[in-house]
Amino acid sequence: MPPPPPQVYVALALTTAVSAAGAYTDVVFHVGGILSSILAFASMFYVLSTDAYTTAAWKRRAALASYAFCMGTSVGPLVGLALDLNPALLVTALGGTAASFACFSTAALVTKRRWARTAVKR
Repeated sequence: MPPPPPQVYVALALTTAVSAAGAYTDVVFHVGGILSSILAFASMFYVLSTDAYTTAAWKRRAALASYAFCMGTSVGPLVGLALDLNPALLVTALGGTAASFACFSTAALVTKRRWARTAVKR
């Protein structure tokens, strides 16, 4: 099983950045609510219902970015609460998440043994 293409990691990084921007927007401007939840589900439905080969890639990426932003606004109140309690919690969570993602990605790219092939056969 070959490693995932670099586009997967670029999409993951951009989605994470857009979600963080949505959380920041909600903490500062309080824009999250039922409308952002409805938009998130509509965007998710669009991405899941369109064909990756026949639909323009920029439309699917825009819908994915819209979904990420709306989900970021949904997480915004929790981020605001964490910032009110202790601002170091946010930095610690970000550092731990980045470290674990880096470790798992490196392990997936470097290892030669694929666990999917070592499954018990009946």
